[in-house]
Amino acid sequence: MPVGIQVLSTFPPENRRELIRAFKLLPPFDGCSQNCTFCRLYEDVNELNSFLWVEVWRDESAMDAYLQSNRFKTFMGAIETLGELIHFDRVQFQNV
Repeated sequence: MPVGIQVLSTFPPENRRELIRAFKLLPPFDGCSQNCTFCRLYEDVNELNSFLWVEVWRDESAMDAYLQSNRFKTFMGAIETLGELIHFDRVQFQNV
């Protein structure tokens, strides 16, 4: 069953571009192309500089390996350095 992460964060306006740039420039995680089925960074149109990062993984073991990766740790570090982490969730997806 697919699993994933949802990360909600906010940033001062002056750090917005740096966050987006960091997201685009991060090197891919080894095994991502086979195991990560969805990865997006969304910005709330009603609350600029508020972002939701969503990733979907084929299974929990692939996601757990990713959560230990330098890519994940680097981006989480960027969030904590440039802004504020509001919420981090591990989620399980179901077809409805």
